[in-house]
Amino acid sequence: MGKTIYLWNILILFIASANGQSLKIFHNTLYYQKNDTLVEVKRIEDCSEFQGYDIVDSTHIFIAYLDDCGEASTDIIIYDTELQKEISVGWIPGTGESTFRYNRMNDLVLFNWEEGLYTFKLHEPQYEKSLTKIIPTPLFDCMNCYIPFWVDSNTIGYLQYIDSIKVCKTIKIQ
Repeated sequence: MGKTIYLWNILILFIASANGQSLKIFHNTLYYQKNDTLVEVKRIEDCSEFQGYDIVDSTHIFIAYLDDCGEASTDIIIYDTELQKEISVGWIPGTGESTFRYNRMNDLVLFNWEEGLYTFKLHEPQYEKSLTKIIPTPLFDCMNCYIPFWVDSNTIGYLQYIDSIKVCKTIKIQ
């Protein structure tokens, strides 16, 4: 599974580099590169981990990361490269083994959680009463689904264990 995530991240970096922008992780720090400028975007503790990141547009970066070393909750932020500051979107509890992927075409964040695949709008998330806990929309139940990814704005792919075999599947969404 680690090799698959590594290869997926290389593919993302390659595609993002095509327009002069890229994101890079060194140890526990996420960097943004635009042309010849490299900027530190987010540094996390050694016991935390990045669960997803992507370039939203020319001045904003989506970041999902485990913040507390003892908790399995994911913080979702947007980093503004011009203002060099974080904008908190919210958090999702119990997402320790989740993978988050952002899609610029439909503004949806896709992730695996609680035996299924879920989405939420990055710029218009639905909140619980606290105004910071994001309530995601379930797509479908799926046992042993992991590493979800976007094929296009209406199709997602994911890996699933079926009878001890890894299978890549795709489905259309609305």
